[in-house]
Amino acid sequence: MPLENRDATAGAGTANAGRRNRRAFLLQNGLRTASSHYLQETKGWIYNLEKAGYDVIVHAHKDFGEQPVSGLGVRATFRVAPDSSIAGPALFTRLRTFIEGAAMYSGDCRALEADQPGPDDLILIPYATEVELLGLARWLNRLHTLGKPRPFVVAVVHRPDYAWLWTPDTGELCGDLAPFAYACFSLLQACQEARLALMTTTQALASVLEQHVEMPFLAGCAPMHYPPQPDELAPLRWDFAFLGQMRPEKGSRSLAAIVRAYLQARPQARIAIQCDSPGDPAQYLDDYASIAGESRIDWLMGPQDDATFQRTLQEAGCILIPSDPARYKLRVSGIFSDALGNGRPVVVAGPSWMTEMLQAGHGAAVAVRNPTPEKFARALLTVQRALPEFQQRASERSVRWRKEQSMERLVDIIVQQIAAA
Repeated sequence: MPLENRDATAGAGTANAGRRNRRAFLLQNGLRTASSHYLQETKGWIYNLEKAGYDVIVHAHKDFGEQPVSGLGVRATFRVAPDSSIAGPALFTRLRTFIEGAAMYSGDCRALEADQPGPDDLILIPYATEVELLGLARWLNRLHTLGKPRPFVVAVVHRPDYAWLWTPDTGELCGDLAPFAYACFSLLQACQEARLALMTTTQALASVLEQHVEMPFLAGCAPMHYPPQPDELAPLRWDFAFLGQMRPEKGSRSLAAIVRAYLQARPQARIAIQCDSPGDPAQYLDDYASIAGESRIDWLMGPQDDATFQRTLQEAGCILIPSDPARYKLRVSGIFSDALGNGRPVVVAGPSWMTEMLQAGHGAAVAVRNPTPEKFARALLTVQRALPEFQQRASERSVRWRKEQSMERLVDIIVQQIAAA
């Protein structure tokens, strides 16, 4: 059913006292603004969970307010967001965030009690870190002491913690894993093993976590919700676009040098750069001054709504993704997934999850190994010189990508796991 044409009261939980459908409590504490990947992801969860027969109840961050998503009322519940930090001396900031953040999350979960979740219901944490895992475990223990039944729980771990370091050559995952492992163990005890699915978005991450945390993890896929494919290609405005947040792991250290090298080789080029980060780009884009006044660059400042983001994708000949291969060996890339799902050629760094997907026959791309700005510029020029062929191959392969890396498939995996419990 189209997301725009829903009954605004659907999924209200207690609204239909005469009947009781299965309900999915979506704990989307990362949803803070109306322009973010969390919003698009939430729409996908709502659509596909309803398609699977669930009434959906969304609990978002308090900053989001109670504005509807896809016509569905949203509860403004949580004070803590994934990867947020509670200020304090550097010596124990991380520990304080874990302990106090989990306590806040647990307390906020009491808002779910008004709907009396039961054993046929689902609680879903779509972006789980140690804070959410421990916080939910403590709240579930509260339900147990009150004599309340506990729902089935699914927690999706998207990526390794920023404080961890994985060495692919040895398979070692280093860093302080104790808080995460303790949180997983606590949730396992609170749920009992048959009522919990700890999930990841890649098989590689599931295998690494199973080895080091010594608990079962179920591999899922990228949680992507794609719009319908356009009937025809949009006219191109840019040779390539860089999209998403400016962070070192996403290539902010090398982007300016890549752009300079490309513009020098192709003076007639136009480029789009999105700055989906707060503040002046000089704060997070290395050597920003060298390209700040470049007239051939269109700067797209701030978050984009869904329609604007899709239009940017369609009007770029190629999507540049100069991400740190080490960080993206175990995790998915949303920008990469959006590009392949929308039939756009890409230039990516490897070895990474992205290059593994390309080697499996997905997408149309040039992969850069041992990346340097000059190598990225040459890769972008390679795509530009044979753009029609790259576009055709990317479009043809987008259908398979949408089937294998999508929210629909992820929900199917969850439904199968619940049925087998």
